[in-house]
Amino acid sequence: MSTQYQSALLSRKQLAARWSTSVETIKRRERAGILSPLILGGLVRYALNQVEEIEQQALVTRRR
Repeated sequence: MSTQYQSALLSRKQLAARWSTSVETIKRRERAGILSPLILGGLVRYALNQVEEIEQQALVTRRR
């Protein structure tokens, strides 16, 4: 996988650290349909642009 694509994808562990939560919470958000993982040869990854959209929506919701 090229470096460009690696930086555009986050693992469960990386996303959990970014959101200051547990990997189990990330898995629950997958099951709830909040997150849509990419499964690449058994590896679970999240598109950075999707993560940033979710973060932006959370900021907008908090400001209301």
